[in-house]
This record gives sequence, structure tokens and C-alpha cells, in this order.
Amino acid sequence: ELVGAAKERFAQIQERQAELSQKFGENALDATDAFAYYATEAEVDGIPADVLQAARDAAQAEGKEGYKLTLKMPCYLPVMQFAHQSALREKIYRAYVTRASDQAEGDARKYDNTALIGEILALRQEEAQLLGYANFGEVSVVAKMADSPTEVVTFLRDLAHRARPYAEKDVADLRAF
Repeated sequence: ELVGAAKERFAQIQERQAELSQKFGENALDATDAFAYYATEAEVDGIPADVLQAARDAAQAEGKEGYKLTLKMPCYLPVMQFAHQSALREKIYRAYVTRASDQAEGDARKYDNTALIGEILALRQEEAQLLGYANFGEVSVVAKMADSPTEVVTFLRDLAHRARPYAEKDVADLRAF
């Protein structure tokens, strides 16, 4: 229902957000694809044989020794689930959770999405104001069951409060085990 300059600016915002979202996704994929860790035999204990064979084949295809471990799910998940070496799991986990960010190591920072996130947030705020809302959270809940961002936060806090005793019992059971 916007008209004139507001309607035109809204269209520009939508177009720019689409461009930024596309670039964000590309950076995340490129960062995932770019990561490789070449693990030694001593590091891969516990990882399923089929995953190790694929990792060894990948390393050999590049003329490298060991096992090429990546952040792609067919490799990442089995490493996180089954690798006995906590140092290996930590290395792979840190690479996974910092990919496409300013927290990535070395050359991987070239895929940093920080600036894109900042611009996306600024555009979302401008979009909300154009539509008569105080923030993007209010825009987001319009098409959802919640009536306000505050209602969402209240629901999540209540859920966390109710779930915490069960989670604490699970932790205690695991520690006892």
C-alpha cells in the first residue's frame, strides 16, 4: 500500500536484500568448500571406515598424505559424532562455526559475512520504518502466530524455564553414566 518515493525505496530495499542474501549464501558455501584439514592416522580413531576411505581418497587425489576432512555434512557429522580425539573435533567444530565470519582462521576470512549482515540489518530496520513498524521483529511476526516480538521472547523464556529441570537431569544422568 506504499505510494510514491516510499514504494520505490521499498522495492530498492527488497532488491538489495535479495542481492545480499545471495552473496551471504555464496560466502557460506565458498567457506565450507574451501576448508580442508589433513588429519593423520592417529587423529582419526573412531571415525567410520567409509568416511575415512572417502577422506583418504580425497587427500590422495590431491597428492597429499592422510585424510582430507571437510566441513561438508557427509564428513563433518561423522567426525563430530565418532572421532575419539577431542582436539580434532574441536578443530573441525571451530572451523564450522566460524566459517564466513571475521572469526575464521587465516585466508578463510575472505568469505567474511560481517559487513553483509550489518547492511542487511540496516535495510531491515529501514523497511520496518517504511511499513510503520518500530523494528524488523514486528514485521516478521505479522505473518506468524505471535502478536509481537515481546510475546515470542516471553514464550521462549518460559519454554527455557520449563525445560531446564529436564535438561539438568539429563546432564546429571550423563555424568553419572
